[in-house]
Amino acid sequence: MDISEYLTVAQCAEFIGITQGRVRQILRSKELIGVKMGKTWLIHTEQARKYKDDLPTTGRPRGGNPY
Repeated sequence: MDISEYLTVAQCAEFIGITQGRVRQILRSKELIGVKMGKTWLIHTEQARKYKDDLPTTGRPRGGNPY
């Protein structure tokens, strides 16, 4: 296992654009596949990328009021 190919929960949350709590929630529900080493979750970069790409783009845009 090459550790450089994995993200921590904090890194994954920042990459996807969600909270760390949400990352842990989707790991527990197995919507996102990760490996738990002790108390630390590690998520393969390809898994994070696939999850991010599969997110719906509908809804209110992020970033506040554009006006």
